[in-house]
Amino acid sequence: MRANGDIVKGVYAAFAKGDVPAVLGTFDAGTLEAGKSADFIVLDANPLDDITNTRRIASVYLRGAAVDRSQPAR
Repeated sequence: MRANGDIVKGVYAAFAKGDVPAVLGTFDAGTLEAGKSADFIVLDANPLDDITNTRRIASVYLRGAAVDRSQPAR
């Protein structure tokens, strides 16, 4: 399983160091900065340790605002 973790870590590193705006096709995303779109998730565990940790979602933010996940999606 460690080899898979190394692959995931490499993908994260490449994406973080690469040209994120070109990959995403937008220039208001890619990093957490003032004036950029802030859609992201916060995890309870490190996905580099185990890729299934991506399912351990602590919170979700859309356009900088926390999403109330106790309510069904509309």
